[in-house]
Amino acid sequence: MSVARPVVPTVIGICLLGALLNGLSGFDSHSNHPTYLPPALQYLDPNYLSADWWLSSAFHYHLAYFALAVGLGSLGVLEWGLAVLNIIVVTTALFACHRIIKKFGSQHSIPVLAILIALMLCTRSFYSAGDSYLFSSSLQPSSIAAMATICAMVAFLEQRLVACGLLLALGGIFHANFLIVNLPFFGLLQLLATIDLKQPRNLLARSSLKDFLRLLGPSLVILAMSTPLILALTRESLTPAEAEQASWIFFNFAVPFHYVPAANPAPFVTLAGWQILGLVWTASAVPDRETRHKILSIQAALFLILWTATALTTLIFVPQVSRLFVWRLAPFAVLLSAIIFVVGVLREFTTAQEPGFKQRSMLSFGISLSSILLLAQPAGGLEAQFVSTRPFSPVVYPLLLLLVLSGVRRFAAETKPVSQPVMTALAAGALTWAFLTQPGDWGRTRYNLIASTSLERDEQQLFAFVRDNTPRDAQFAIPPDLELFRLRARRAVIVDMKALPLNGVGLIEWYRRLGEVSNTSNPINANTVHKGYQTLDAERLTKLRGEYGIDYAVVRIPGSLVAPDWQEVFANERFRVLAHKTGQGR
Repeated sequence: MSVARPVVPTVIGICLLGALLNGLSGFDSHSNHPTYLPPALQYLDPNYLSADWWLSSAFHYHLAYFALAVGLGSLGVLEWGLAVLNIIVVTTALFACHRIIKKFGSQHSIPVLAILIALMLCTRSFYSAGDSYLFSSSLQPSSIAAMATICAMVAFLEQRLVACGLLLALGGIFHANFLIVNLPFFGLLQLLATIDLKQPRNLLARSSLKDFLRLLGPSLVILAMSTPLILALTRESLTPAEAEQASWIFFNFAVPFHYVPAANPAPFVTLAGWQILGLVWTASAVPDRETRHKILSIQAALFLILWTATALTTLIFVPQVSRLFVWRLAPFAVLLSAIIFVVGVLREFTTAQEPGFKQRSMLSFGISLSSILLLAQPAGGLEAQFVSTRPFSPVVYPLLLLLVLSGVRRFAAETKPVSQPVMTALAAGALTWAFLTQPGDWGRTRYNLIASTSLERDEQQLFAFVRDNTPRDAQFAIPPDLELFRLRARRAVIVDMKALPLNGVGLIEWYRRLGEVSNTSNPINANTVHKGYQTLDAERLTKLRGEYGIDYAVVRIPGSLVAPDWQEVFANERFRVLAHKTGQGR
């Protein structure tokens, strides 16, 4: 379904606004840039971090993104290039969302799109189970793959299976995890849609098999080409004890919030709330029977895959299922439910009530209210936000407002349709609310190529000093949570929390190094490591210098570290740099 030409500039403008509000960042720790970009920078400059343990030994597999970063870096526009491309990617994805809205037959697609963007901002880009999300404030491989997946969903709804298959392959090229999860997702989706439209015995008909081939064939080709890389990542010689240790480090210490639902259960509750909300409003949002069948197929496929994986990692724990990280699909379930809810509510505002409407409404209204309350997770660290929304997540408020207005529309004696100016005001109000309730690190995660927080400025001063005043081959001990140091200071470090090796041998060494810098033989979590490093003393500095050859140490203020063989060479409000007296300036 095409967008009317006079409307296209307006739609693109709103999508662009949404992308800009999502963020315009360059090198960003929140976007995993400290792990994605150093391999490309070393390719461009072999002397970059030439003595860094992680960069020389870790396994790097985002090859398409690597090529993109190398290309931008060779042109001298890496940071701004990534930021601008991120704006283009998010704009494209939001335009695809508008096509889904139009496919639903909405006559108020622009207000729906604006409210959807507001919900995206309020939910941190539809943050969901397994600490997953669609987009960040700067470009990363998953951003491109997420955009391709949304566009693939549009192509599927429009029965353009060849285009859908090519888009899925594009996503898989940039991010292998999308390749792994999209194959069963879209395969099951096509199966459910086919069963719904045809007799089961026709599933093996030549036409059905051709449809599956059009849909999944390109991704299967990419998977076959990627298999040697995947096998290289998983194949290594470890003793049973080492394999068990590496598994514990990965699941229980490094990234439990990604792979162990019990470690981060709240997003699973909100996921359930969103899915129930979307199901309740599907009939209202999608009156066309054929389109509704496809939407229900998408919902069913997402439900089956996501909750089967959750059961296999909670009721029992199957590590192979956990490593697949199928929760990568969860934000798409949230996105689809958000579209369905907003389209359904706004359609109710502007259409006549059918017979029996009010009688059917009580149950759906109650379920919707309960579902929205499941989304009311405490807002957490929003102390510095512009408008306080505690104790609830900011997304709850616009959803409740829309639901209440829907209830008034359903049960009031007067049921006049809502006018277009009122719809526009609702959309503008939702966007304003989303902007004002951004998290407290708003300046850090959004617009940081334009404006900086005081924390960022202190970090930038530190990085600039290190780049300009220390040898390129110098080794540093740094606070393990100073995640941008490698990328911005361009110096080797003993270890940090962000740069996580993916192979078992690397994980064990990474964990050992974290223990060394924090003076804890078996740290139990990241907080243990951070607190341990803050107790750094002269004796441990000497030990780290002997083992790793460090010439400098970065410590946070406040702190009173005094070491006879070390002298302070830099300080600002948050950081000190200590240099070994015999190693300085070598």
